[in-house]
Amino acid sequence: MTLLYLLPESCWILIIVGLGFAVIFRILRPSAAFGIIGSLVLVHIAGLFLEPLFDMLPTWVFAIIIVLVAIKLLSWVINATFGRGTASHFWGQMLHDIILLPFRLLARRR
Repeated sequence: MTLLYLLPESCWILIIVGLGFAVIFRILRPSAAFGIIGSLVLVHIAGLFLEPLFDMLPTWVFAIIIVLVAIKLLSWVINATFGRGTASHFWGQMLHDIILLPFRLLARRR
C-alpha cells in the first residue's frame, strides 16, 4: 500500500482501473477500493501544501524527519517480512544497543 504513493501521477489511472477490476472480480471490497483512492488523492493534496513547508525547513530539521521516516519504513518492512513478534524483538535489541553505545565508546577510550 505504501508503495502506491511513490508512483507518479501518470500511473494513477492504471491503479484506479486495477482497483475497479479487483472490485468486479470480488478480490477487493468497494469500501477498500474507495479508501485506497481517497488516500491517494489525500496524499496528493497534502503534498501540495506540505512541499513549501519542507522547503522552508532548516537542513537539520529535514535530516531528522528523513531519519524518522527511514526508521518507520524499516519498521514496516521488518513487520511485514518477519511478523510483529520479531519486529518487537528487533526494536528492543536496537534500543538496547543504542542505550549502551555511549558506555561502550567510553570504555574503549581507556
